[in-house]
Amino acid sequence: MKLRTEPTALDIDVSLGEPTPASLLRVLIGESDVTTSARLAIDDPSIGTLAGATFTVDGYRGGVATITVEVGSISTTVPVAVRIHGVRFMDGVPAAASNWLAPGNDVAAAFAIEPGDGAVLPPGLGKLEVDFDADDADDVHEVSLTSPYADIHVFAPNTTGPRHIELTPDEWRVIASTNRGGASALDVRSTVAGGGAPVHVISAQLELADLDPSSLVFGGAAADATGTLISTPQLYRYDLPTAAIDPFVLEPSDGTGCIGCHIAVSPDGTRIAAAGKATAAGTIVGMIIDTGTRTVTTVADTSPWNTGVYDPGGRLVTSFTTTGELTLRDGATAAVIATLALGEPAAGPAISPDGHSLAYVARANIKGALSAAKCA
Repeated sequence: MKLRTEPTALDIDVSLGEPTPASLLRVLIGESDVTTSARLAIDDPSIGTLAGATFTVDGYRGGVATITVEVGSISTTVPVAVRIHGVRFMDGVPAAASNWLAPGNDVAAAFAIEPGDGAVLPPGLGKLEVDFDADDADDVHEVSLTSPYADIHVFAPNTTGPRHIELTPDEWRVIASTNRGGASALDVRSTVAGGGAPVHVISAQLELADLDPSSLVFGGAAADATGTLISTPQLYRYDLPTAAIDPFVLEPSDGTGCIGCHIAVSPDGTRIAAAGKATAAGTIVGMIIDTGTRTVTTVADTSPWNTGVYDPGGRLVTSFTTTGELTLRDGATAAVIATLALGEPAAGPAISPDGHSLAYVARANIKGALSAAKCA
């Protein structure tokens, strides 16, 4: 006898913020109900879960999956398709705005939009902000992110100057989890409230990475609202999931120094090579930072550097403007292994991923302009 299910396929639409629907499968052999003795498994549990023969969607991830049903030695499959939809009207925007912005009077616009066309976004971002320009007369906007299994639409009122609309964490979660490793279309539609006016459309195709970066380390200095610096340059950590910034390394020495110029990260991520000053009155030194403890473990003051790069094996190549030399160092201690004989002043080293080639910027003289790039 043939094994079958009712229904034979699951095609589910989910409204973001509403209770997640559950679907019951009946398993039959002929006309006999054998649901209680059937074994069910889904190949992608991120879309939804099974409790016996009941399938409940995740509520944030759209896509396709397959449920395998077995009874004894016979089996069948149930295709699953889940689509997530979200619509949000910000304060001051009536529901009629969706009609005013509906297709029909579209005019392609050349206004700026960020993220721009071709941007690649990590799915682990805590949120997504969309910035765009619009015609001065347009006072209602729609930002939409769409793909085959997810669509989010946000309707927003007018603001002066550049427009800025932020997706909620749940809205971005739908787009990111559904389209990980794929793409989503970003469209911004703007018009005059009341309907009948041209609808100006800006479009961008976004790519979603398949891996999550955990955090970003960068060099910078804190500034107040006027742009005036209120700290010396330091290393900071930007946590992508929470969009939070915190100091990565405490200021060296007496707190008047700086750190963070031209940083390089070791292949295993355990060390950062950076340049800076141990004190405000000090000279440039090289530093090795332990990323686990976020502390400076080595200061190269007698043989400093401005820029550096790690090779695939974990050794460090540095350059120093004053001497124009490239120096090969131990990647953990910064101890000098050798000075590279290049026959000309050099700076800004870079190493190929296989470690077989070294590129650098050659200079006509120590204080001269950049002249050429060389490989060795």
